[in-house]
Amino acid sequence: MPLLWDTDASSKTVFFRSINSTTGCYADESLGVQVVESPDYAFEEIQYLCIDNPNPKVLSIDSGFDFYEWSTGERGATLNEIEITQTGTYSVTAYNSFGCSTTKTTEVRSSEAATITGIEITGLNYPRNEATITVTGTGAYEFAIDGGPYITNTSFTGLSRGYHSIAVRDTQGCATTISEPFLILDYPRYFTPNGDGYHDTWQLIGLDEYPGSIIRVYNRYGKLLKELGATTNGWDGTYLEKLLKPDDYWFELILPEGERVTGHFSLIN
Repeated sequence: MPLLWDTDASSKTVFFRSINSTTGCYADESLGVQVVESPDYAFEEIQYLCIDNPNPKVLSIDSGFDFYEWSTGERGATLNEIEITQTGTYSVTAYNSFGCSTTKTTEVRSSEAATITGIEITGLNYPRNEATITVTGTGAYEFAIDGGPYITNTSFTGLSRGYHSIAVRDTQGCATTISEPFLILDYPRYFTPNGDGYHDTWQLIGLDEYPGSIIRVYNRYGKLLKELGATTNGWDGTYLEKLLKPDDYWFELILPEGERVTGHFSLIN
């Protein structure tokens, strides 16, 4: 009888004859063979430990096997999971009731929440306003602005004027870091001073973050119509207390460090 053979059955009866080589006597006998599968379970080959999280990481496999042995030396009939606090290579062996076993190994790598080191902003240039975030950390990160979808790109373009924030998510499940709100300084391209409560004044959101700034508004012929400070509530479209006609108007913004920005906008009734 061969010592090894293949079978696709869960059980099999083997018939054999034993012969006494001296007397020639023999006997026909049989034995039952039961085919038992080794334990099968999921165990990710690569896992991550959040090094900035004070809680230990849990390594686990399926319960229901008869015995477990871990490379840490921990073992037991119900020990299908352990807690770890260090990166490295870990293995686990699971046994079934027949003594069959399966061993699998995982590599635990480090990851952590991102630290935001800066946000570079380009404003006064819609639709090309831009913010680029820089971060440090051992993880792989994704980025989202103002609650939008996460992407791998660190730059966001086409930003509207006003305040924004960027969330940085570790792809391995460590904490999400959210930036402080930052300002995209820009001006509206039009306003409608008709008293309906929408776009009634022309102003730059967040200009009060630049104390000492000055805005001068001109008509198309260069006549000064209004001068606004950093904390002024904007221009209501009047000159000498009269509402001006719909037209294009020009402005000059002088920032505290001396930078000058010019542009134009429309008054629409």
